Amino acid sequence: MKIAVVGATGLVGGVMTKVMEERNFPVTDFIAVASEKSVGKEIKFKGRGYRVVGIKEAVAMKPKIAIFSAGGATSLEWAPKFADAGTIVIDKYFKMNYGVTAKIVKRAMFSTKLRSAASTMSSPFTSVL
Repeated sequence: MKIAVVGATGLVGGVMTKVMEERNFPVTDFIAVASEKSVGKEIKFKGRGYRVVGIKEAVAMKPKIAIFSAGGATSLEWAPKFADAGTIVIDKYFKMNYGVTAKIVKRAMFSTKLRSAASTMSSPFTSVL
């Protein structure tokens, strides 16, 4: 599964990446996404180096899932763009709980698996991710 971690060079993004690695999350293609100042750096995932890409490039790469931990402004601007591209978005930023996403979150909580259709889920508590 193609997975993007938006905010991969940050503290929470690093922990999420480590947890996915430890739990052997089924990642076939890992996309490390960060701000322009981190683009080009390398992040290790499952013993392999991955070049950090910018967020616009990551949207174009069409990951199956994008896990956000990049701050509220980034989430509000870019999560809908990922969703529009067909990506399932999981966002830790609390502000995403308001509005349309509340219905999607409720449906997702009672689903046994992620739907194939694009959607946005909010997880305001990082430990849930």
